[in-house]
Amino acid sequence: MLTVNLSSLLGQPDVSAFLRGIVGRGRYANAYLFHGPAGVGKCTAALAFARAALCERVTGALQASADTGASLFDAAPEAAPAPEAPSGNDACGECHGCKMSQTLQHPDLPFVFPLSGEERQLDEAYFEILGQMR
Repeated sequence: MLTVNLSSLLGQPDVSAFLRGIVGRGRYANAYLFHGPAGVGKCTAALAFARAALCERVTGALQASADTGASLFDAAPEAAPAPEAPSGNDACGECHGCKMSQTLQHPDLPFVFPLSGEERQLDEAYFEILGQMR
């Protein structure tokens, strides 16, 4: 079960602050690249970022779901912080979205990674790798 939040990333205070700022504003880019040497926590940071983005109690989720009529290039409207989320920019761990993403079962959390082998073995390899991640 995945329970790491953006605020608890080890040794990455700048990355944590940057990603929490994105979540707090609710203004996401269409892609983010997590790069660096093996073992620095790229996958952990990416999954914590995804969990925060999918949390139903963060301020950014309220802004994104509000029908304000603003265009893509307007400034993000100010919204009141969610009562259950003290920081408003990290996963709460208790809402439906957080519980689904903790077990890697959220429908908006797809996994894309390279597979090698025969076509008939790709499904088995995919589910084996996903099972190892869970």
